[in-house]
Amino acid sequence: MYALFLIAVLAADVFGLQWGESPRSVTMKQVSLTETETDGPFVHYFTHKLPKNLENVIMYRLTFHKTKGLQKIVALSPRTLNESKIKSEFDRIESILKSKYEVVFTKKEVKPDVPFLQCLELEACGKWIAVFTAPDRDIMIEIISSDEAGVLVSIEAKTYNELEEQRKKLAIEKDGQVL
Repeated sequence: MYALFLIAVLAADVFGLQWGESPRSVTMKQVSLTETETDGPFVHYFTHKLPKNLENVIMYRLTFHKTKGLQKIVALSPRTLNESKIKSEFDRIESILKSKYEVVFTKKEVKPDVPFLQCLELEACGKWIAVFTAPDRDIMIEIISSDEAGVLVSIEAKTYNELEEQRKKLAIEKDGQVL
């Protein structure tokens, strides 16, 4: 199966939410959050609806830092096996992002002798990816392929990578004390 993962990028906010917002603040906007995982200082939630929604999205994944609030949003759309639909959705979102944000990197390349979706499953066979940046966010869109794949778009607050590096460093230090 192939799934489409989408993220909308809005000028002043992200799906009607603000970077740094707390889970409590989000729920006060009539959003029902279900906690799914804790990873160090990050807590991940799922929801089916946000204050502003994309068409055809079935679920959103929100990542909050325990003290810095909302850091990342991923939106999931229904699954599809249709290669042309996946490419079309990628191109549609890429076009929107190009009109609003600075392009950092784009690569649309697969080996011609391997079926498109099968090729994207293999590390060295090909990539279909675009990365964008703005003062407050980084955006990545990629076609990925496995049992459940499609278009993956990720939007992160500029502070997310620094916080993720701190989490990794603390995990290594903690493991070092154990060994």
